[in-house]
Amino acid sequence: MKLSELIKMSDAFTDESVTTQNALNYANKGIAAVNTNLSIGLPFFTDTTSDYTALTPSWLLALIGTYMNYAVKLNDASLNEADRYKIEFDSYLMDFSGKFTNFVADTYLNDQTGAYDMDTSEAIDQGWFTPREGGL
Repeated sequence: MKLSELIKMSDAFTDESVTTQNALNYANKGIAAVNTNLSIGLPFFTDTTSDYTALTPSWLLALIGTYMNYAVKLNDASLNEADRYKIEFDSYLMDFSGKFTNFVADTYLNDQTGAYDMDTSEAIDQGWFTPREGGL
């Protein structure tokens, strides 16, 4: 999906016309929000005409499209509408955070695998499994 397609959708959703430079800024800030929240390294948009392949079109529309709508309405001082888009973005981000390791390319994951390595050697109190002193 191209940023130009997201711009057309954002314009329709927000009933505004965002400039190309503002759209680049908004989309990249949305990607930065995803990256910093999840400690991943999705690339930024560099123009409006190149296909963005780091995310599926559905996730681009859900995350970045919604973030652009939020930024457009925030810039327009339509704070109630902006808040609604921010809540929607946060909801999508929460959903995305539980699934992204399944479909985001390894090069963007910063060595995340979706599984955590945990030392459980001290997790069980060994006192329950050793002979007790005192006659029981």
